[in-house]
Amino acid sequence: MGVEPLEINHGHITVPDRPGLGIELVEDVLKAHLAPGEPYWD
Repeated sequence: MGVEPLEINHGHITVPDRPGLGIELVEDVLKAHLAPGEPYWD
């Protein structure tokens, strides 16, 4: 679901040093996997 792969070292995800979640979501993928009847938020 993200644009950049997560950095994993020895089984742990490396915490990014920039603000935010450290991930960028791909909205088209999220929309394609909504539960039936659930709206997408903007």
